[in-house]
Amino acid sequence: MLIRMRTTLNLRDDLVIRAKHLAIERQTTLSAIIEQALRELLAFQDAVDEVDLPSVDGGGFPEGYPFGGSEGKILSFLESLHEPVRR
Repeated sequence: MLIRMRTTLNLRDDLVIRAKHLAIERQTTLSAIIEQALRELLAFQDAVDEVDLPSVDGGGFPEGYPFGGSEGKILSFLESLHEPVRR
């Protein structure tokens, strides 16, 4: 049995205006837009919660991972993703 709940939300005007424009563009309702956004947020959170990253005593990545050990290595690794491939 599907139950619908009525509720009151206090949202910023600019956010509601954008959501209403999107609803019109997609030929749907504001409620459907908000429901879809909430479902996507919750699905994303569930996916993030399921990620099990290795760590050493809860202190981050172990040595040997490309970004293990320190924040400097993480930054270096991320920056390397934007460097052109050299042959």
